[in-house]
Amino acid sequence: MKRWLILGCTFFLLGLGFITCSSKVEAIEQVTITFHTKGEDGKSPAGVEKVAFDLYDLTDWRVKEGKDEKAAKELIMNSYKTKDKVENFIITEKLSKLTPEAMLVNQTGSVEMQVDRYRNNTDAAYLVVASGETGEDHLLPFVIYLPQYLTGSKDEAEVIEAYAKYSKVPAKEEPEEPIVPGQPVGGSPSGNTPGGGSIVNTSTGRLPATGGGSVDTIGSTRKLLPQTNDKVNQYLIIGLVLVCVAGFLKQRIREEG
Repeated sequence: MKRWLILGCTFFLLGLGFITCSSKVEAIEQVTITFHTKGEDGKSPAGVEKVAFDLYDLTDWRVKEGKDEKAAKELIMNSYKTKDKVENFIITEKLSKLTPEAMLVNQTGSVEMQVDRYRNNTDAAYLVVASGETGEDHLLPFVIYLPQYLTGSKDEAEVIEAYAKYSKVPAKEEPEEPIVPGQPVGGSPSGNTPGGGSIVNTSTGRLPATGGGSVDTIGSTRKLLPQTNDKVNQYLIIGLVLVCVAGFLKQRIREEG
């Protein structure tokens, strides 16, 4: 009887160990991530009621950069705060888009996505980009590295909640007008300068200095008046010619006489 009891306990422990090992060996294939337009404080700014999210594969970039999740978040969120910069980052890094169409938020301001735990047998990483904000607050990109772990545990989380962070839309800089030789800056191409437009100096390509300096424009029809020194030189030359002619005539008269 004692022998059978020992054998029974042994098989029970072996079976329990096998079940435990099997549950640990079984890999998580998919993870559910819910992206919220609300911050961790439960508040969201105006203008994000119709936001949509696109999901991109960030795994290859993760492997190439070798950064941990915190460093990757800081780099992306600090370096690519505007939509144009995020788009350039996606194009430059050739990130694959995983959502055929942008996913609209529901009435609670959230979107739930099912993502793969691994990409190409590697711990997956994802970039989630929002669009459709109508206010001055825009969502910063989400960066998700897998695995994520349950709080105070070494067990992987299969459900993840991601909360938004925002930045103010930077003021748009006024585009600089191209400098065209002979064309007034801020004026009309005809050379007229309504509103006090300045004329471009064609020899330097820069705006002429103001404060009394005169500026020649292309196609100017004003007549240049001769300077005083030029007049004196002309009179001297004429006088010399007349003297030479008079001397020549006088010599011919003597010869004929």
